[in-house]
Amino acid sequence: MQINIEGKIKGDLLIQEGIVFVGGEISGDLEASKVAVQEQSKFDGNLVADFLVSMGQVKGVCHCKKIQLKESSETSAILVSEDIRIEDGARIAGSIQNFPQK
Repeated sequence: MQINIEGKIKGDLLIQEGIVFVGGEISGDLEASKVAVQEQSKFDGNLVADFLVSMGQVKGVCHCKKIQLKESSETSAILVSEDIRIEDGARIAGSIQNFPQK
């Protein structure tokens, strides 16, 4: 199952399966297996996922098994993950905690 989100969403959002494509702005809590923050898109809040790939802007706290920050991404967050990959050109501020998830 694949879930696409376009536009602005305010509040809490829970997705239990599939991929969430952020194509606008989300402010609040997001829980999903896979999250893709697309270019020109923004996420601000608490994110829990197995996999996060960001090409847009991410702020807040992210607890993910795997995080991939693409060259177009801007991240100002606390990142907690056992596998973090940051491409050349990605902009990041905040902190990184790189250790196995419990």
